[in-house]
Amino acid sequence: MPEDVKVIVIGDSSVGKSSLLKRLAGEDFVEVQESTVAVEYYHRQWKVRRKDINLQFWDTAGQERFRNLIPRYYANSHVAIAIFDISNKASFTSLEFWIQELKRYAPSDCKIILIGNKADLKEKRQVSPKDKLPWTSESKHPKIIEISAKTLKKPNSILDSIASEGLAVKKARTLKQEEEERENERIQMYGEHSETPPMRRRKFLMCGSDRGQRK
Repeated sequence: MPEDVKVIVIGDSSVGKSSLLKRLAGEDFVEVQESTVAVEYYHRQWKVRRKDINLQFWDTAGQERFRNLIPRYYANSHVAIAIFDISNKASFTSLEFWIQELKRYAPSDCKIILIGNKADLKEKRQVSPKDKLPWTSESKHPKIIEISAKTLKKPNSILDSIASEGLAVKKARTLKQEEEERENERIQMYGEHSETPPMRRRKFLMCGSDRGQRK
């Protein structure tokens, strides 16, 4: 069975979210795209680390009138792709809103990938590769990947990165859930403030040994 990885895609309208997702899904580039209404879904079967991955892309609308509908789709996301247009400075600046919304509604361990789209429009560039989001620290600034949905190069590398990040998040969640389940079972059996059975057993044996020596 393939592993499901949920990827939420955020960013302003007209930055090329749908165009990029269609290319990653194996479709051809279309010059004129209709704006996404609320949310659209794409998927791509992929393999990474010898594991079959079902990448589930949730493409959110960038228009303000749909923003109240978007947060419900953030639940259980493993990866968030925040997209801006390198020829539109405002789309880069507004990532603050999108990422704050993500942090508010998505799981805290959701991995963020920043993508600067429309890299083919270098003569219209308004965002430099060295530009940093002002509300992030230098040490924690997410890496920015510049691509062009139109002339998409090395799509396999992008899909590998998304799948790998999603798989790592999903594995960490599974381990955490298993630990919580074991702890809940321990509490149900021995009480919240009790010591674990191995520690209780060691103390009992030590006491028994001492009594034997005194006799």
